Order: sequence, then C-alpha cells, then structure tokens
Amino acid sequence: MRKKFLFNLIFSLLLFLLFLFSYSWIFLKVNPGEIFKYFFASLGSNVGVSVSVPVNPYNKLATELREWQSQLEEREKTLNQKEADLAAKKYVQGEVILKLILATLIIIFVLLLLNFYFDFKSRSFYFKKS
Repeated sequence: MRKKFLFNLIFSLLLFLLFLFSYSWIFLKVNPGEIFKYFFASLGSNVGVSVSVPVNPYNKLATELREWQSQLEEREKTLNQKEADLAAKKYVQGEVILKLILATLIIIFVLLLLNFYFDFKSRSFYFKKS
C-alpha cells in the first residue's frame, strides 16, 4: 500500500513538472533551462538574519537544564559501559561455575560406579565363601 502511494506521488509530481515545463515552453516561450538558472540564482540570494535574546531567568534556566541533561547523558554512557563490563565478567564467571559443576558431577558419577564395582566384588566374595 505504501509503495503504491509513493509511486503515485512521484508519478504525479513528474507529470506536474512535465506540464509546467511544457507550459513554459509553449505559452511563455521560456526555456526550462532558464527557469532552473533563475531558481538556483534566487536560492543563492537569500539574506541571513540573526537575533539574540538578552539573558533572563528563563533562558538561563534552559541552558542549565541542557547542561544538566548532557551530564546525565555522560553518566548514562559510563553506567552502560560498566554494565556491559559486569555482564562480560558474569558470563566468564558463569562458565567457570558451569565447568566446576560438571567436574563435580563427573567425580560423583565415577565414585558411584566405584561403589557399584566394590559392592559387586564384596558380594561375589561373600557368595564364594559360603
């Protein structure tokens, strides 16, 4: 839907420009190149104006607010960096803890197998005696 709208908008603008150039060429006897020259020349002839407001409590408060906002943004950036560093450390610590848990489980499994083995040996020893 949006692509169709954009296509129709661009198409209608191009038709309008085509109509404008053909109108200027046929009825006004003006070359479209001259229209462009005039348009770009008028763009360069704009005059700049600068206005300033004397310091009062309201604009002073606004500048202080902007400074405070920038300080808060800097603090937020440092906090984000610290959080990222802590997250990386937690990930490494999590890997170490996971490896320790796996090693402990393997040791317990080996001890369980040894227990079964020694139990089997002791039962077979008692059954051979009787």
